[in-house]
Amino acid sequence: MVTIEISEELYQRLGKQVQGFETPAQVIERLLGYVEQIAQQKTFIPDELEEISRVKRKVPKWFKNQHQICSQILITFLALSKARQQTSISVESLKEHCLAKGINEFQINFRQMCRIYAKNHAKVFEEQDGMVSLWEPVRAFILKMNTESWREIDG
Repeated sequence: MVTIEISEELYQRLGKQVQGFETPAQVIERLLGYVEQIAQQKTFIPDELEEISRVKRKVPKWFKNQHQICSQILITFLALSKARQQTSISVESLKEHCLAKGINEFQINFRQMCRIYAKNHAKVFEEQDGMVSLWEPVRAFILKMNTESWREIDG
């Protein structure tokens, strides 16, 4: 771990960016994610229709190959959402459940599942105010794929 020194003023500014029970490191990580997203957007952004198409190509494969990290994160989200009967789950709760399952590369993979840019995994999540839900344009498709994958397992 590296220790950095910042001015009191900068620390106060950082404190204003806290969502929920975030640590300073988590705030910095989230803000860096925004910066990285903006940097990617300046190079190339597929439009939403292309992203929806990407989701429809990739998500069925995720349900078939459940060893993939993206698959595990999505399935964990769906299980939590179903168990709690909620469409939104806190990012922190999702992260904790994923880490408990041994998904150690949560943050970088999760970020790529929340954004549209050329080399992301596929945007399946929407993150707002520390809460995560399925991205509305693909929500029904993902829920249908999830139901069908359980039928295949039970069937």
